[in-house]
Amino acid sequence: EVREKAWLPSLLGPGQAFDLSLRERSNVDIAFWQERHSTREGALGATCTNVDVGLVILRRRGADGYDVVDAAPRAFEDCVSVEVILEGGFDYCVVPISLQRLESEPRQGILAVHSVKPVFVQRQSSSWRQVACALCCTVQHRGRSWSHHFNPAIRYWHFFEPGGCCFMVENGSPDAIAIQADGSESIGCSSSRGEMGAVVKVPAFSRRMVMALTFSLDLGWASANIQPQKVPLDMVPAADPAASDNVHMPIPLASAWAALAPRAPSIRNQDEDEHDLAEAIRLSLTPAPAPAVSE
Repeated sequence: EVREKAWLPSLLGPGQAFDLSLRERSNVDIAFWQERHSTREGALGATCTNVDVGLVILRRRGADGYDVVDAAPRAFEDCVSVEVILEGGFDYCVVPISLQRLESEPRQGILAVHSVKPVFVQRQSSSWRQVACALCCTVQHRGRSWSHHFNPAIRYWHFFEPGGCCFMVENGSPDAIAIQADGSESIGCSSSRGEMGAVVKVPAFSRRMVMALTFSLDLGWASANIQPQKVPLDMVPAADPAASDNVHMPIPLASAWAALAPRAPSIRNQDEDEHDLAEAIRLSLTPAPAPAVSE
């Protein structure tokens, strides 16, 4: 087992991610435990101050590309986890995701990696481009999409998850477009942009996370609703602070962060398969205590 602390994305920066590598194929369970603090929660008179946390597993492809292997959607649980089979000889990246703290102080957590075979994990500073790409590929991997009625090169993506909702736009046309996103009908949600409406420019041959909503734990229930509309380019504000170094920054389609294609079955010894399966079942049945993180 390998454990490493990390900061989630916040007002201060994109947080931290992890490089992961293996020498041989292995079943790997990757979990992220968000911090708990009895003094903070007691002062607020609350039993839980969890934030939305998700986890994205990426495999490096070339100098500046990734394929998404799997992802755990954002949720308010103490722990989110992904169990995958990773091939040896590749470099992977594990990106923790949180959108509730983008305008407040950072929150810390612990990454725990259980692997049948030896695994090497190294913490690194993340970037807003990495976080934006991880979000986009999660939406593409798990969300639903539909094309614009009059321009099939424009594609809208929605992803509803336990922690909220994400809305992404793909522009496969040679011209820039403007998209208006309206989340004013949502109830009990906070917006990644700080407001419930936005008009953004999506450059040619790029994808962009237009808006993400996060549920609030203060209410008994919440509802997320984002309505998109294509509008004229002259409606886009002259200044766009989210155009760079932000979770909403555009990502060129050439840097495809697409879902990993199904792997062709490999020829393996039956005893090795049975051994790996037994180890995977043992790991999944072994409870892991929640780690305590002190501030």
